[in-house]
Amino acid sequence: MVCQCRFCDERFNSRQLRDKHIKDYLFYPCLTCAQKCNSLTDLEQHCKDSIHRPPPLAPETLDEQLQLYLQGAYYLEKVIVTRTDRRRARIFVQDFLKKIMRNVIRQPNGRMYSQIIEPAGSTSTQTKIIVADEFDFNIVLKETFQQFIHSGRTVVFDMEHYDFEPLHQRIGLRDLFPNEKVVVPNGYVAPLHRNNAPPNITRLSYYQQFIPRWVQEDLYVKIKNALDEIDIGDLEVRLKCYPNGPAITMFIKHIPGIDHEISIDLSASIKTNIPVNIYGWPREETEDVLSDLQIAKIEEAGIILVPKHQRFWYISFSKAITSLMQFIDGANECRRTCHKVLKRDFKTWQSEPYAGGLKGISTYLFKHHLFWINEEKFDEKENYWANQNIGQCYMDMLESLAEKCRAKHLPNYFNIQENILENKQTRVLNKLAKFCEERRLELLHIHMR
Repeated sequence: MVCQCRFCDERFNSRQLRDKHIKDYLFYPCLTCAQKCNSLTDLEQHCKDSIHRPPPLAPETLDEQLQLYLQGAYYLEKVIVTRTDRRRARIFVQDFLKKIMRNVIRQPNGRMYSQIIEPAGSTSTQTKIIVADEFDFNIVLKETFQQFIHSGRTVVFDMEHYDFEPLHQRIGLRDLFPNEKVVVPNGYVAPLHRNNAPPNITRLSYYQQFIPRWVQEDLYVKIKNALDEIDIGDLEVRLKCYPNGPAITMFIKHIPGIDHEISIDLSASIKTNIPVNIYGWPREETEDVLSDLQIAKIEEAGIILVPKHQRFWYISFSKAITSLMQFIDGANECRRTCHKVLKRDFKTWQSEPYAGGLKGISTYLFKHHLFWINEEKFDEKENYWANQNIGQCYMDMLESLAEKCRAKHLPNYFNIQENILENKQTRVLNKLAKFCEERRLELLHIHMR
């Protein structure tokens, strides 16, 4: 006898298997704190004990139930950062970084760095979740570059030695320029400085090629010196000497008025005149989704270079991403909310004992996935991204991300030749896909009365 689940239409060979499936996924949410209960009796007792509003009469449709849960409870209680925490953390971080950079610039050869500290990541896109405990900033170099060795040109470099070397150890020419020759990888450049460049640039160059690893080392040492010299009061500051991609990471504890640790990722960056459309963006499908004015604003944001690998500078579209995120939603739409809910779920999945922290995965790929699914859903029903449809939108997002992880393919939205998942571990991507699939099944089994 074939039995079908009334929530997700999955079929089973026996009633026992079907009932176990329903028991595994069915949940009753508290619409005050978003806690999940296994039965209506448990939910009613929880609401009574916690003095939370009792469960409502069940809305007629799954969409209505999911909107109440995802947007009315889960997002408000589990996702968003409180205004007070966000403001206090932002003010502290900005003041602390200004103090550090004033010292850095006064150090020998420190004037290669400007005092311009630009927000990046969730700091710039205003997509922080839970608490304001992670901040990303780019420290803009004063020097500009007009010439670049770009993808397809052969230079001396071994891609196997690009990462995870501690920044307090100087890497010399032998490791940066081994004997074998390779092509500059897609998405990277080697900037060439002008003949009359100042000594603080030439000392970090080799045959006019400005070396990102040496810039990382230089910035690390200067930040370390600054922390030794400035008055940090009772703060406990730890500077991580292994680079986190292009960034140097600080961890700060015992901050007055803030009851959690804050981490700050700092990355040197180079402003360039390289156009955002260097890899053929916008595509025809993009022009269907974004207006001419929106595309113009994204192109105006420009491209920066960051020291993601030891030898080449990575062509970063972070400013274009920030620009696009600013108008990703229209009135009464839910793309940004779905993105932040996914980030919150991801943080939960990372903490699972068998997840291994989902090592190597960052929420950076979620932004690119959001942009792609925004294009893919352009021809869906009218008002697809409306708030009242958030349940379907988020489940579609989970299903799509799981498919991308299983296929191990998600192009950079601005450079389709770059596969963001290419160097991720297959077993980790499969774990992430499984988490997405399980969460989607769970949402299909929401129940209120």
